[in-house]
This record gives sequence, structure tokens and C-alpha cells, in this order.
Amino acid sequence: MKLFIYTFCLLFSLLLTGCFTCMSSWCLGEETYQRLMYPKHYIEWWDKPSMTVEGRRQDWVECGGLSDGDFSPSARKIEEEMTRAGVDKYVADTRLRYDFQRCMISKGYRYTGDCTDKILKTRPLCGGS
Repeated sequence: MKLFIYTFCLLFSLLLTGCFTCMSSWCLGEETYQRLMYPKHYIEWWDKPSMTVEGRRQDWVECGGLSDGDFSPSARKIEEEMTRAGVDKYVADTRLRYDFQRCMISKGYRYTGDCTDKILKTRPLCGGS
């Protein structure tokens, strides 16, 4: 019971000081605030010199992206890949994502998002295989 009371008091004091709830540009810095509050669609992280917005969207959909600018393999595609390759759901999903990334790269696009993480560096969009 004492642990619960101490935890409650700590959280309450953090709320009072604003350390726990601060989501303003003043606390986070303008760039971080904008990135958290208005995240880009996945399509916006792919760049190709002198490509129009409509051309990029067309390439995006041809590679398997969603028309709203995001990417998520459908359950049907994942099941098809599981059956075709005899792999589990995670492996099938990863293969479809990597195939999508390779398709965008083959069309001349470059991923402009964060590639500093060790795991991200293994993915095609960050130079992995």
C-alpha cells in the first residue's frame, strides 16, 4: 500500500510541475513538437528529384503502398506470402515490407527518414539488404 501511495504522490507532483504533461513547443523545441504533433505520412519520407506529387503517388501504389500515403500489407497479402513461402506471419510481413522498399528504391527514390538505429540500418530503405 505504501508503494502505491508513493507512486501516486510522485506522479501527482510531476503533473503539478508540468514535467509529465508538457507537449508544447516551449518544452520540446519547435522541430520536435512539429514532428510529434504533425507526423508525415510514410510517402513523404521518400524523395526523388523532380518527381511530382502525383507521380510519386502513382509509383507508391504500383509498389504496393496505400493511396493515402501509408503502407501496411493487407492480411490477405500476408496470408498469401505465408502460404507461398511457408513462413510465419512476422517473416511474411517483413518480406512484403522489404519488397515494397526495394521497389521504391528501384524506381529511383531515396528514403529521407531516420536511419541511425542499428535495426533500421539492416532494412533496404536504409541501405541494408
